[in-house]
Amino acid sequence: MNLHKVSWAFKKAPFPAVMALISFVLFAFIYYFVTIRSIEPYYFMGLIFAMPFASFGAITIFTVKEKLKRKVAVILTSVLTVIMPIVMCFALYLWLLWHPLIL
Repeated sequence: MNLHKVSWAFKKAPFPAVMALISFVLFAFIYYFVTIRSIEPYYFMGLIFAMPFASFGAITIFTVKEKLKRKVAVILTSVLTVIMPIVMCFALYLWLLWHPLIL
């Protein structure tokens, strides 16, 4: 993927693209925390935290390809921006209850 396509995604769907970028950074941090910092890493369980990145990325792709209208994409991204952090914090809380960490 060249730089022109990436900048085109940020021009056509700025809010979903920014949220996809932010959620990817948070996913990378949490995945590192779940796999590297635990005594017994569960790699596939850590992939649960990629759900926000995948959903925001899909919204961005569908908006850029004009299969999803821009207004619908903004509304959908806004709703998911509220719901996804709650779900991910709950998932992280459950994960921390059942898995010991190396401090």
